[in-house]
Formats: sequence, structure tokens, C-alpha cells
Amino acid sequence: MARGCESLELEVGHGHGAPKRRGEAWKFRRTLTYWIAIMFGEGSVLFVIGAGFAMSGLTDVTSPHYQRVTELALVNTPYCVGAVCFTVGAYFGVLKVVNLTTQEGEKLQLLVFSKAHLSRIATAADLRSLGSYWLNFLGAVAFNIDTLATYSSKAKVSLTWGMAALGGLCFTLGGALDCGANRVWTSQAITANWWVSVGNAVGGACFLVPGIVGGLSPSPVVYYWCVDFIYFLGSLSFLLASVCQLWKWKNEQYALGHPEELQSVASPGPSHQDVEYDCQVTSQIPWLLLYEINASLSVVDIAVSTSLPIGDETWLKRSLQALLNFMLCHGVILLGSVIHHAPTKRPYTWLLAYLRLVLLLYTIDSAWSVWQEVRSLRWAAKSGVSPAELSDELQG
Repeated sequence: MARGCESLELEVGHGHGAPKRRGEAWKFRRTLTYWIAIMFGEGSVLFVIGAGFAMSGLTDVTSPHYQRVTELALVNTPYCVGAVCFTVGAYFGVLKVVNLTTQEGEKLQLLVFSKAHLSRIATAADLRSLGSYWLNFLGAVAFNIDTLATYSSKAKVSLTWGMAALGGLCFTLGGALDCGANRVWTSQAITANWWVSVGNAVGGACFLVPGIVGGLSPSPVVYYWCVDFIYFLGSLSFLLASVCQLWKWKNEQYALGHPEELQSVASPGPSHQDVEYDCQVTSQIPWLLLYEINASLSVVDIAVSTSLPIGDETWLKRSLQALLNFMLCHGVILLGSVIHHAPTKRPYTWLLAYLRLVLLLYTIDSAWSVWQEVRSLRWAAKSGVSPAELSDELQG
């Protein structure tokens, strides 16, 4: 096994009645930190996509050719699914902290149910870690309410911009707790912990400002720079923090952006004992990010297929293709929780290279599909054609 890599053994046997070499099996609780990083990363990519489309001009409400359905498909849906990812990631963080004192083999505790339980957690970790995850969870739920309410044209401001501001406030406070727990003002900006904490705090502040400004009915120019643009910056900040979280996970630093007492709560999933593994994480992170981008593009593809039928393919066929792509990406991401490091022996290296090539081609296909749809929508907007008329014209 490659030096410095930690490998967990599987049961291996050959033939009926053959002796088995017993080891540790894959356990969900040991991969919680991985899923936190993945969910925050995928949510951040979706936020970047939604904010990018919001700034593209395709959803400009002042345009005479503005189509609300276009905004819902290209902006609101990525925001909504991204918030779901953040909700799942933040809850997994809560789950990780509340089970710091749970022994191996015991049932996972879903929440803190007593003062005694909270006291046990306090002896194992800084409670600011628990508070940070809870605030991020509440912020994500508030942002979900905002994005779901936006699907209705009659939604009250309190359910849209009010929830957006509340979500941004919770994100900001959660990031501030991280910064306080890690004392970022006393450390240098060369550690992953510093970037995770500061990235989440900046991202939260960049989600708070648009929530406040948007509720004040600003002018189009102010809306562009103080809502769409700042959301875009905040999304990039969250994405940077999630990439640093993935880097920490791959380096077997399972505390992510929180104090290192959380290090012991998880360990990587099992790797086959007869395979050598490459511990160099630099080359692995871009591939995990690629899978997240592919899944996020599939979300946009599904939204456009179902809301804005474009081209001669049926919306059901295109939606199913994008859904299968989405599921494939998450299947590979799940595999990443099992194989913690890249194998270095044949044929495992060939299988990994083949898998990566296939997913790269799928990502290119998804990006091309979304690009073609955006080009068609741009042409329709300039020509004053509605999405439905565009579909009829392309099919004719």
C-alpha cells in the first residue's frame, strides 16, 4: 500500500468454505464528512449556475421579451435544488457532531434529545461547531422556502425576500461561528481551515445583502449589482470553501472547517487490501468537482426540458436522459466514499481512467445540451418569440 495511505480491509474469500480475511466494512457514519463536502460543493455549483444565468440578461424583467418560465427554469430551479443540497449537507454536519460520543455499533442519534447528551458533546467538541451546522441548516431551509415560494407569482415578500434575508443571516452567523472557533484572525491564510471558515462567512454575507436589497424593490441596475452579482460572488465563495473541504477529506482531515477535535468522528470507507493507492489528492479533486458540475448541468437540463420544450425531441425523453445522467454522477460520487484514494495497480487504474473518460464525455454532452438550449432562448428573446413558439418553429 502506498506510504501514508490508510486502508481498511474487506472480507475476502476464495471458493466455498475458504477462510476469510476479516476487516472493517463501509459504514455511513465514517463518510459523513465526505458527504458534507460533496453536498455543499454541489449546492455551490448550482448557486453559481443560477446566479450566472440571472446575470446573463435572459431573465431581465425589464426586457419586453421577458418570460417568467425562463427565469424559473434557469435561475430559480438551480437555486432551489442547490438549497436542498445545502440542507442535506448541513444536516449531515449536525449528525456528525451529535454522534461524537456515540460508540461504534450504537444507533446514530438524529438530534440532541437531552441536556445530558449536549453536555457529552461539549466535552468532546466546541459547541460552536454544532451551532454552525444548525445555523447553516436553518439558513438552507429558509432559502428553500424562498425558492419554492418564488414558483408562485403571488407569493408574499415575506416568503421570498424575507426568507432569503433570514437564510443569508443564518449562513453569515454560521460562518462567523466557524471563524471564531478556528480563530482565523490569529492564523495565516495558508491553511484549508482558514479558507473554509472565511469562505463560508463571506458566502453567508453575500447571501444576506441580496436578501435585504431585493425586498426593497430596487431599480434594475441596483438589482443587477447588489442582488445578482453579489449572489454570484457568494456562490463562488461557498464553492471555494467546499473545494477546500474536499481537499481536507482526501488528506484524511475529517474535521473539515471545524476545530480538529472533530477529527475522530469519521474515517474513510474501505479499500481493497490487495490494491495500492495513490494519496496524491491534487489530481482527484478536479474529477469530483467535474461530477458535481455534471449533476448540476443535468438539473438545468431537466428544468429546461420540462418547462421550455425546445427542439424536436420530446420533453420526456430529454428529461429522462438528463435524470439518468444525474443518477450516474451520484453513483460515481457514492463510489468515491468507498474508494478513498485512487488505485495504482492494473486493472484498477484502467477502470478508473475509463470511468473518468466516460463521465468527462457525459459532462461535455450535458454542457453542450444546455448551451444549445441557452442559444435558442437568446435567439427567441431577440426575435420576440415565446418558448412555445420557438419549439413549434424548430420542429417545423
